[in-house]
Amino acid sequence: MWKPVLFVALVTSVPSQAQPQTGGAICREGQGCVCLSLDTGLLPVIMGADGIGDTTLPDTIIVDRTNNATIRTGRSIHEVHRAYGGQGECPADEPPGPIMPLDGTWQWRTLSETTSGCPPMMAGAIAASRTETLSTSVVWEGGFDPRRLAASLPAPEMSGMSAYEWRELGPNRWLSDNISGRECEDGTCVSVALALSMTLVAPTRISGVLTMRSQVEGAQAAILAGFGMADCRIRMRYQIDRIAP
Repeated sequence: MWKPVLFVALVTSVPSQAQPQTGGAICREGQGCVCLSLDTGLLPVIMGADGIGDTTLPDTIIVDRTNNATIRTGRSIHEVHRAYGGQGECPADEPPGPIMPLDGTWQWRTLSETTSGCPPMMAGAIAASRTETLSTSVVWEGGFDPRRLAASLPAPEMSGMSAYEWRELGPNRWLSDNISGRECEDGTCVSVALALSMTLVAPTRISGVLTMRSQVEGAQAAILAGFGMADCRIRMRYQIDRIAP
C-alpha cells in the first residue's frame, strides 16, 4: 500500500537551502533510489516522455516503481533517496547505450490534441482529422535521425514557410522549431510559429509533440479575440511505430 504521507512530503515540502542536485530518481519504498541526471537521456525513455514541450519541470522527477507512479518535486535526488529508505547519497546509474531503431515500415499515429484560445470548432476539426495510415519505409543507416522520416511528417501548410530543420538535443532527442512566419495587412498582423519534437524511446517506437501558436495583433485583434482567434495554441502528442519489417 502506497503511503500518501510520503507523496505529500515529497511534493509540498520546502527545498533545503543547499543547492539541490537535480535529475531523476527511480525508487522503491524501503529500498531507496537509483538516480540519474536528466541529460543522460534515460529518464525520458523510462517515462515514455514527450520530449520537448514541458519547460517548467521542477528539480526532480521520481519514477515510483512500487506503485507505478510518476511524481515531480522540488526536493533533491538525495533527499528523495532517503525518503524512500535509502542511506546517504543517492547512487548514480550509468547512462544507457544508444537505442538503435529497426529498419522497416513506420506509421504515424496521433494520440491526443489540446487547444487553448482557439475558435470553438477547431478542437473538433483537429480530432476529426486524426489518421493512422500515414506510413513510410525507413532505412536508418545506423542511427535515429528524423530527417529519414521526412516523407511521413506533416508538412508545414503555411505560405512561404521552410521545411523542418532538425537539431539533436541529446541521445535520440531531436527538435525542429525553425518554422515561423508573420504577415500584415491593413494594420493587422498575424504571426504563426510551429515546433516539432521527436524522441526515440524504443527500437520500434518514437514519441513526440507538435505545437503551434498563432497570434493576431493590431487593428482587428480585439474583434478577432471575440471569435477565439487572437492567441490560439495547439499541442498534439503523437507516436510513430514500426509496424512491419
